[in-house]
Amino acid sequence: MPVPHMGWSSLDVRQPGLGLQSGDYVYFAHSFACEDGLHSVATAEYGRPIPAVVRRGQPSRRAIPPQRSGEAGARFLEAFLAS
Repeated sequence: MPVPHMGWSSLDVRQPGLGLQSGDYVYFAHSFACEDGLHSVATAEYGRPIPAVVRRGQPSRRAIPPQRSGEAGARFLEAFLAS
């Protein structure tokens, strides 16, 4: 897959309360992705599952720029600020 990953990908959300839903499309702008692991709570398919949101304690870490991800990004920011 091309690097950097610049563009829209749909999510597989594994944990509620993120403000995101499986099937939401979010924007990615990165050139590195770690392996999917225990703390991945949302992933995107990019030749393999890549972490989009990682949670270990509070707060969550994300690989998506919410401000560029439309309605899904706005919901994510709202949930993040409320946590």
